Amino acid sequence: MLARYLRCDPSREAPLMACDAALHQGHTNIETIAALLRGPGSRQALRRLALASPRARSPLETLARLQLYDAGIPFEDGVVIPHVGEVDLLVDGRLVMELDGYTYHEDDFQFAKDRTRDRELVRQGYRVARFTRKDVHLGKVGAEVRSLLAARDDLLGRPHTADGSMAVKNDDKRGSRRPRRS
Repeated sequence: MLARYLRCDPSREAPLMACDAALHQGHTNIETIAALLRGPGSRQALRRLALASPRARSPLETLARLQLYDAGIPFEDGVVIPHVGEVDLLVDGRLVMELDGYTYHEDDFQFAKDRTRDRELVRQGYRVARFTRKDVHLGKVGAEVRSLLAARDDLLGRPHTADGSMAVKNDDKRGSRRPRRS
C-alpha cells in the first residue's frame, strides 16, 4: 500500500508522512518498501522514499524536514542529547529545532517540561528555535532557519552568502541527514 501511495499520489508530503509513521511505528522498513517499487512512477517514488525517516514522530516533523531539505539546509533528525533526550531536528550542529503541535503542548506540565529542556540545551551551548504548526504549514521553516543561521554567523563574524545561506561547501547542495549513533 505504501509503495503504491509513493508512486501514485501527486503530492510528495502525504505519502512521505504515511511512510514516516509506518517506519517510526516499526510496521515496515525502507528496504521492504523499496523492494515493492516496480512499474510506472517507481523512480519518483524511490526519490521520495529516500527522504523518509523512522525517527519522525509526527507529520509536523516530516513537513519541517522537507522544507529544510528544499532549502538546502543540512540537518539531523531524532538526535539524542545527553540530559535532554531526543530533539526533533538539529541544524548545523548547534541549532535545535522543536516543532510544537497544539495537542501535545497544550497542558502546563508539558509546557514547563519543554522550558526546562530549553534551558538545559542553552547550558550545553545549543540555540533553540521553536516552530508552531502554523509556521510549518505556512512554509516558513527554511527561510526562518536560514535567517537564524545568518544572524548567528553575523554575531560570530562568520561569512555567509548573499541569500543568507551558510558559507559552507556542500557538494550535495541539498539537506542531508547523518544517522544517529546509538
